[in-house]
Amino acid sequence: MLRANVMNGHCRGTLEVYTRMRRLGVLADEFSFPLAVRACAKMGHRYSCALVHSHALRTGYQDNLHVANELLAAYGRLGQMALAHQLFDKMLVRNHISWNTMVSGFAFNNNSSGALKIFKRMELDGWEPDLVTWTSLLSSHSRCGHHQETLRLYNVMRSKGIKATAESLAVVVSVCNDSNKGSELHGYVIRAGLENYSFAKNSLLCMYGRHGFLQAAECLFSEIKTKSLESWNGLISSYTQVGLCDEAFSTFLHLKKIRRKYHT
Repeated sequence: MLRANVMNGHCRGTLEVYTRMRRLGVLADEFSFPLAVRACAKMGHRYSCALVHSHALRTGYQDNLHVANELLAAYGRLGQMALAHQLFDKMLVRNHISWNTMVSGFAFNNNSSGALKIFKRMELDGWEPDLVTWTSLLSSHSRCGHHQETLRLYNVMRSKGIKATAESLAVVVSVCNDSNKGSELHGYVIRAGLENYSFAKNSLLCMYGRHGFLQAAECLFSEIKTKSLESWNGLISSYTQVGLCDEAFSTFLHLKKIRRKYHT
């Protein structure tokens, strides 16, 4: 019941089932606690999350790896990284998910220094950062506007023989202020077979638009099979970047027409 509600986005229903379960004297376990915690986080309920955490603490399930990892993710989503850090330090057992959740939590909360500290601590403790770790680290620096540092970290990642993913490339392309570097990244996207990932193409589209390469931006836009709002915004921004206001407005009107047709 808990899982069915969470999977279908019925977070309030999840908590209602959890509350009813407790009233009936059925205690949660390593399977039900993470579901209740996830529902709290998705709803943005700090108090409810703290309450479920206290239940896990009293029943001894806070030390369960799956429960602890879900709590780390919840506190990150709720903007309570200090609590996440306290819990992380107390964990008896950690896995890659634990470390990655902390790095991504700092990234989500625009704290690049916190993400980097956990990243370095991970390496010192003998753990090997994986693609998820690197992507979260890149994202944290990108979110904070540290463009040069994002590019430097990307180069370090590649020097270690780690292949970039569509997600990490999208992050790096978004901060690229050098058209030559942007073209180099575009080439990597093609060689790595990542062209079908829309978010990678959207980032490239916006990058070309920023540098005034309108033809390249239009070409990428036409190649995107399922165009998201970001795709349309990227094309409109590309037109305005080179002063083609009529084309930008015409594209905007076309977008409105398509969305109106879709919603009717």
